[in-house]
Amino acid sequence: MKFPETKGYYYKMRALILFIYFSFFTLFSVMGCMDSSIQNSEVAKQKVIQTMERFFEVLDVNNYKRALLNEVVTEDFKIFEAGEVMDIERFHDFVTHVDPNVAPLIETSWKLSEFDISLDTGSAHVSYINKGVFKHGNEMTAKLHWMESAYLIEQAGIYKIKFLNSNVVSREFDYD
Repeated sequence: MKFPETKGYYYKMRALILFIYFSFFTLFSVMGCMDSSIQNSEVAKQKVIQTMERFFEVLDVNNYKRALLNEVVTEDFKIFEAGEVMDIERFHDFVTHVDPNVAPLIETSWKLSEFDISLDTGSAHVSYINKGVFKHGNEMTAKLHWMESAYLIEQAGIYKIKFLNSNVVSREFDYD
């Protein structure tokens, strides 16, 4: 029985062990980065959802203040609502308009669901279903169902809405 040459065999085994070690190290590092990336993606998606929910909290008839919009929208914000493209000032006028033909709003609520979010570096696109209820005194309650989408920009670690597209799917009016 012949033993392998000690010196040559040692160097080959050492190289093989180092190769295996670095292969496993690289594999687990990549897997760790992928896991971290997935976690970061989920965190970003939650931030987008929180921004959209906050937008509608700001619009609530009992909370609304023009200055609060700046928390959730960019300076160059645009919205397509009621068949009209509006900047932030025109949207403010739209939200605060009082219709003389119906009692003033006393209650508003929105329920957002079915979020579909796409992320990119520094931005996000979200589409979702929005169901809102608008109670005008004791006279009338309007129930609306929208399909909406928004483009958001990440600024200083938070997402702000740059553009919102709102399309009515259905409306229902209950007169008390």
